[in-house]
This record gives sequence, C-alpha cells and structure tokens, in this order.
Amino acid sequence: MRVILKTGYGTRFACFSSGMTIDRKTEAEEGQVMELHHRRSWRTWISTCLILGAVFLPYLTTPIMAQTTTGGLRGVVTDVTGAVVPGAMVVAKNVATGVEYRTTATSEGIYTIPRIPPGKYDVRVEAQGFKAAEVTGVEVGVGKDTVVDFRLEPGAITEVVTVTGGGEVLLERDTAQISATIQSRRIQDLPINVAGGGLDFVVLLLPGVRTGFGNVNANGVTLSVNGNRARSNNFTIDGVDNNDLSIGGPNYFVQNRDLVQEYQVITNNFSAEYGRNQGAIVNIVSKSGTNEFHGTLAWYHRDRKLFDSLTNLEKRAGQKDPLPDLVNVFDYTIGGPIVKNKAFFFHAGHFIRNPQVADLRTTSLAPTPEGIQMLKSAFPNNPAVQYYADYSAFALPIGNPTIRPDVPASTITIGNLKVPVAAVRRTVPLSNRLDEFNVRGDVHPSDRDRVWGRYFIQDRPGKDFLVDVRGWTGDIPFRTQQAGGGWTRNLSTRSVNEFRFNYSRLFVIFGGGGSGGKGNIPHPDNIDKALAFLNVTFRADNGAPLLTVGPATNLPQGRTVESFQFNDNFTLTVGRHQMKMGIDIRRLRNAVPFLPNVNGAFTFSTAQRLADNSPNFLTVALGPATLKYTETDQFYFFQDDWRIRPNLTLNLGIRYENTG
Repeated sequence: MRVILKTGYGTRFACFSSGMTIDRKTEAEEGQVMELHHRRSWRTWISTCLILGAVFLPYLTTPIMAQTTTGGLRGVVTDVTGAVVPGAMVVAKNVATGVEYRTTATSEGIYTIPRIPPGKYDVRVEAQGFKAAEVTGVEVGVGKDTVVDFRLEPGAITEVVTVTGGGEVLLERDTAQISATIQSRRIQDLPINVAGGGLDFVVLLLPGVRTGFGNVNANGVTLSVNGNRARSNNFTIDGVDNNDLSIGGPNYFVQNRDLVQEYQVITNNFSAEYGRNQGAIVNIVSKSGTNEFHGTLAWYHRDRKLFDSLTNLEKRAGQKDPLPDLVNVFDYTIGGPIVKNKAFFFHAGHFIRNPQVADLRTTSLAPTPEGIQMLKSAFPNNPAVQYYADYSAFALPIGNPTIRPDVPASTITIGNLKVPVAAVRRTVPLSNRLDEFNVRGDVHPSDRDRVWGRYFIQDRPGKDFLVDVRGWTGDIPFRTQQAGGGWTRNLSTRSVNEFRFNYSRLFVIFGGGGSGGKGNIPHPDNIDKALAFLNVTFRADNGAPLLTVGPATNLPQGRTVESFQFNDNFTLTVGRHQMKMGIDIRRLRNAVPFLPNVNGAFTFSTAQRLADNSPNFLTVALGPATLKYTETDQFYFFQDDWRIRPNLTLNLGIRYENTG
C-alpha cells in the first residue's frame, strides 16, 4: 500500500508498506532459515500505514521514485551445516582503487556494507576456526545491493577458498525496484549518435521506454516511460539534482560517453529515499580516478558531402550536391592516482565543431521583391501594409532568399492591385560549437572516510540558432555549470552517514546577436524593442497559404536557473533491519525574461482588411518583462528494509515533502 498526501501548498506525505521481495529459492538451498522476530514492529508498521491510508486515501496520487549514486553489499555468513557464523569479518576491496570497506556479521550472520562506489570488488570473509573465503570480481551497481552469501569450511584462517567471478552466488533479491544499469563498457560499445546527440538514446533499449513529446530539454532524445509524459522524469548526476526547473528535462547534457561510470534507469521503485517525479529516474554516475593512470582519446568525423546522397526534396529543387555539413567531435579523458590507495583525479573534455548550412524552405508564399515595391508604392501611408512589405520573407537579407522554382507562384489581390508572391528558400551558414570540461577528485583520508568533489561546465555560443525560413534570427547562447561533492563516513561497522551538496546554474537566452540585420530578434534585456507579429490568414489567388510576418510571439526570452542542494542520509543496520533516514534541502532561484506578444500580434483575415489597416484581432501582453521567484524545498524520509528471512524482504518507508 502506498498513500500520498499532496496539498495545494506543495506538501506531500507518503507511507510505504509495499515493496515485498520474495526470493523463491527453497529453504534447503538457502541453508538455515531465520526465525521470524520483531512481530511487534511488524504490527506497528501495518497499523501505521492502515491508519494513514484511511485518513489520506482521498489524496491518493502517483508513486514516488528513488535514486542514489552508490551501491552496497549484503549477505549471510554460514558454515557447511547452515548454521550462522556471527562476528565474521567481511572486507570488500575496490579492485580499481584498492580502498577497503570493512564490517562484521551480526549475531544472525548477516553482514551489510552500504553506500560504496559502484565497481568491481574482491570480497573476503574471515572467522576464527574457519578457512577464509573470497569472491573476486563482484560487480556492485548503483542504486542496489549486491547479495553475496558465504559458506565457510572448517580449517585454518590462513587457508583461503576463492571463487573467481562470483557469478554463481550473486543475486539481487532485496528490492522490488524495476531498473536497468548500463555499465561504462557497454555504453562505449553501443552504436549511438556521438555527434552531440547526448546519451539518453541508450534508454530506448529498455522495455517500457519510447520517445517522448512536448517542449522539454532533451539529452539526445526526450523520454516517455510507462506512458508518463517527458516532463515527469527525474534526472540526477552523482546522486544530486540535474533538472531544468523551468521546462523539465536535464540541466546538464552528458554527451561524452567516456565520462560515465554507470548509467541507471529506474522505471518503478518502492523506496522512500527520494521523490519529486512519477516518471523514470535517469541516474548518471561520473567516473573517478584509479590506482592506474589511464586515458582515452577519440575523434568522430563525418562529412555529408562525401557520404550522403541528396534527399528527394533536394533533387526536386534542382540541387546538385549536398549542402556542407562537417561534423567533428573530439573527446579525451585522463585519470589516475595522486596518492596511491588514497587520492585520485579524473578529467575529461568534449568538443564539437560542426560547421553546416541550414537549408530553409517553405511552400507558403510571400511577396516577391517586385511585389514588395508594388505594396510600398501603392500604400505609402498604410503602416500595416508597409510593415508587411518591409519585414516579409524576401525583404530580410539573411541566407540570400531566392524563389523556389518547384513551387507554383501566384498573386494576392488587394483592391485593383495584383501583387506577385512566391515560395522562399534561404541557406544560412551555422557554426555549431560546444565546449565541455569536467574534473573530479576523490580522497580517502582514513579507512572510515571518503570525500569527493567535481566541477562540470558546458558552453555553446549558439550563433544564429533562431534563424527561420521567414528571415528572422537571433542567437541562443547557453552555459550550464555544476559544482558539487560529498563526504561518506563509516561511523561504525553498523552505521554510515553520507552528505552531498551541489550548486548548479543554467543560463540560456533566446534572442540578441544574429546576422540578419533588421530581422534580428532583440536580446531579452531589450524586450520592449521586439517587433509585432502580423498574421495574414487569407490566401493567395491560387489558394496557397501566405507566410506570417514578424518574430515568433514567444521571443525574445531566456532563463537563469540556480539550485543549491544539501542532502544527508544516515544508514543503520540492526539485526535484520537496514534503516535509512535522510533530509534533502534545496534552495531554488529562477529568473525568466518572458513577455509574449509584448508589442502585439495582429490578425488580418482578408486582403481588404490589410489594405484598410483594420485587423480582426489584436493580442497584447501587459506586465513585468522578467519573472523572478525563489523557493525552498524540503524532503524527509525514513526507510526500513526488513529481511524477515533469506527469501523474504519487506521494503517499508515513510516520506514527507514540502515544495515552496
């Protein structure tokens, strides 16, 4: 049962008593069956959730999701008869960094090593009177516990029984979440688009995932998971927020595949640890350095003129060769030790150089240069006609507009005047450029502490990215930055605390700059200089539609989005219970210069109305040119993963959210 209360003030309360996970192995296969204890705590959980369910059932809403940046190890230590071995020492050694994580088995033989970095581990167990046992090459994935059970044989502790690979004894059976984790090696081998396309294409390989729709940021592709809309997804990097607060989607676009250690997608989860969205969670873990120096260097090159044929549309227009579209993508990484087994660094760079020519064409018609002169001469004192002539498609110079010979031309009749109109085509050179730098450091000052920090920056000038076939243009400069880190401390063999923080800033502007002369869209700071939008809904004499005049009614605009996040999680193992509790505080600041239709949108339904300067409709916006707001979001949770027996685990939790 999952009950959630969400009020109009953004407060949400949830109680979880689902997430039961049953491993269908037989008791004989598992060894000694654990007795069922803590019946009183079980009754308490049932009573609490039933009461909350009865009170808040009218507010029932969507499930809460979960994400994290670490994994874990857990299992049971027994002897050959199936009896538990309490007090056994368990050591997990990270193969790449040499860092060791230690714990001891409880009185019931259960051991847990939570919140450790994903990667390969060698796990060793020692107990007095038994041979040491070791499983090598254990893969720990992000957001889940890997289960490794041990059966110790009598003998001297100096003797070691080793299992290589550990494939036969590994089983994820302690969580009900539906997720998929894609390792770094597989990401590098997948034939996905590397030319600035983003890495979210890999998610389309998973069941229940398809391309989404709507105005939302996309790291290569928008995602719809299990029927949810694209804005319902939650994006994180290294366990901290990576969402665009304005329109949804990621804040930082991960395109360098060599930057990624693991790529996890969760499509259903019963953990109370995190909330925010009812769609999928895309959780990316960045790489860190290891005890060995390593690096990569990659260059992707593609020249459309050499490898692509003409499209049917280009052939019909009489084009002889493909337009220039030269793609160069450069990637590099380097990482290694600063102090062996103690401190590590990792650095990556990603650069796109993609000079191309945008081929813009339309079948709608606009006054030809001859028609423009006719309009200006015939209606010298009519501001509507003068505006229509001065800012129509053939009057704006960018891309050298030409008449399409493959689309029939026509005329529009205004009074006794026959004004020639034709379809337009323009070709605009674009310099698609992106620069990205990433740096990360990991330090292990003691056996109990792990500290990490990172800085990401991505910059794209976006020169003339707003250009359209009507001749209006402007730049879309874009810069996103993230600075964050974390500190994980093993307080004891039973408890771990993890603190994370992050600052992110997204800056993007739609307007300003441009190479279009009088067709340049102004910068949002000069929004009062934005020109009017003129919509002519009547048609040419041959029935063809006519092009509108003026920049899009939602331009110029932009946004500056800042987020300060502080997150602390505490994990405690007591007997069969692994309890997690935490707090997540986020301070959000958003400044959005946006006032659509600031200088009016005029609609003329007939040519005569245009000649009379008598619009059918006029839409004008009033108000502040920039919207600014701040909010503080608070999230609290308590989670109890109760392993009742080796083949039965209950995932129980409660969560409170206040957004705003």
